[in-house]
Amino acid sequence: MAHPFKAYDVRGIYGKDVTEELAYKIGRAFVDYLKPKTVVVGMDMRESSKPLLENLIKGLREAGADVINVGLISTDMLYFASVYLGTDGAIQITASHNPKEYNGLKFIISIVPIKLLSFTFIFSINFFINNGSFFNFSIFSHPNEFIVI
Repeated sequence: MAHPFKAYDVRGIYGKDVTEELAYKIGRAFVDYLKPKTVVVGMDMRESSKPLLENLIKGLREAGADVINVGLISTDMLYFASVYLGTDGAIQITASHNPKEYNGLKFIISIVPIKLLSFTFIFSINFFINNGSFFNFSIFSHPNEFIVI
């Protein structure tokens, strides 16, 4: 099993590296870590995207976020939706250019794609899922560094 937590996103082979359980846990961790009030979510056309999206939404809602599901949408249009709707974050179910057996998640926090931000977000989400608590990065950064006002 390959490690699905990459530098800027989560991706891997669906059912092996990226599962419905992982999508649910990521939804919970996203809210527990960033405390967004509203998150917009969308998915690409892969067959595996719908069950991943359903479990992601379940995790987000159970952790306390309001969720706007825009359904089938491209990643760039989800970025637009996040700004247009004024949400605190967005998550896209997609594996981008990878083959159809792959899937994953891309994250946007207050209109900024994760790849423009510190690596600590992906690391912290992974750490939370595997350990039940967040790694303390207080020496290096603060979660508010991810928030763009």
